Amino acid sequence: MEFESKRALVKLYTDDELFINDLLIHTDSKILSKKTTCSEQWYKCLNKKPFELVEGVWIDPSGRMISDEEVVIKMAPSAAFGTGDHPTTKLAARFLAKHLKESCSVLDVGCGSGILGILAKLLGASSVLCVDIDDMALEVAHFFAEENAVSVEFKKSDLLSNVSGVYDIVVANIVTPVLMKLIDQLECVTNNSTVIFSGITKKEKPVIIEALRKRGLSLLEEEELNSWVALVIKTL
Repeated sequence: MEFESKRALVKLYTDDELFINDLLIHTDSKILSKKTTCSEQWYKCLNKKPFELVEGVWIDPSGRMISDEEVVIKMAPSAAFGTGDHPTTKLAARFLAKHLKESCSVLDVGCGSGILGILAKLLGASSVLCVDIDDMALEVAHFFAEENAVSVEFKKSDLLSNVSGVYDIVVANIVTPVLMKLIDQLECVTNNSTVIFSGITKKEKPVIIEALRKRGLSLLEEEELNSWVALVIKTL
């Protein structure tokens, strides 16, 4: 499937029509062409070369990169997840690396492939909990955690419905409508905590900012990359 968003022509592989409809609405885009394909064709379009996610941390889709000086995360692409080179993942990873201190506890909401949780553990987090509502996501994330020899806990949870305890850092790289729901639940798992939101389009940012303001939450900083925005929030 191809659609045009402003000056960009984007090719997207998915079997989720509802996701496409939401994406078209939130990005004010339109479909130019649509055709049935297979996962093998999708796989060929993926980046399979190592790339630097944040300074000193590399993602290796090939599984062959070795470095004594830098952190290397093995993250092979699959038919369900990429390797972390999307702007929203890069933004979330940058803020996670900036704000994470050793002994921090980290909660990754909507973990997908588990890349942010794995990164947090490799950067020194004392404990990491990754949650997702999708069974396939949890299975893939658990596999990658084992591949990278990190101890991460995984739970199936609809946002925070199956989560207890308080975390120093909460990170969520998910779409804006879901982030809006998460804002109303944050107080259950935070106490003077740092929250990282990514997956927000530039157009959607004011909506998130207003929702945070109504909750009395402070915006610490923000960053934009390719029309995507990530926010760092301080909770009460």
